[in-house]
Amino acid sequence: MSELEQRINDLEIRLSHQARILEDLDKIVIEYHERLVHLERENSRMRQLLEGLGPELQVSPDE
Repeated sequence: MSELEQRINDLEIRLSHQARILEDLDKIVIEYHERLVHLERENSRMRQLLEGLGPELQVSPDE
């Protein structure tokens, strides 16, 4: 195998590895996006719940 063929082969291998890493990272980004959306919805529900309890909540004199 000539030097040029070896270099091309090495580049193809590196490209293949980088493509796999990019796919893995893409899956992670999608997963974290879904988790973030879920947490934002949960946070919104908790805020609404707390706002509904607002008039009933009073600060303790100890605080």
